[in-house]
Amino acid sequence: MKSEISSARILKDARDFRVPQQTTDETICQLLHSIDTPRSLAVHLLYKYKEHDQLLDLKIEPDNYLKGQLFRDDYVATNLLSKSVFLKTSFDKKRVAFEKFEEFESLCNHTNRRFQNPSLDPLNNGANVWLLNATKRKIL
Repeated sequence: MKSEISSARILKDARDFRVPQQTTDETICQLLHSIDTPRSLAVHLLYKYKEHDQLLDLKIEPDNYLKGQLFRDDYVATNLLSKSVFLKTSFDKKRVAFEKFEEFESLCNHTNRRFQNPSLDPLNNGANVWLLNATKRKIL
């Protein structure tokens, strides 16, 4: 009984623990500084000056990169705070999250329909169709 109470208290303490905002800010700034790219500097400045709408509006396109490592680093910097609940924004983050969820569910649905019969998909031809059919047979 005593160990159950102790365990419950430890669990409650762990759930209730909050890191001070200053520590969070310092950690975010240190990470962005260590990435050391123009994008990480932009993210740092947007965060530092509380331009949270602009920060969350940043997009990253892999086609704009010649080196995978630079894309990886900028991807981390760009998306580091994308799900942070403590950012102050002028828009409803929950609504935007649901809209993005629905957008990507629709994209997955479209892709699944294309993969059901790859030979009829105008985007696929030749070896592509063979590979998709072979992969489909493996999975099923």
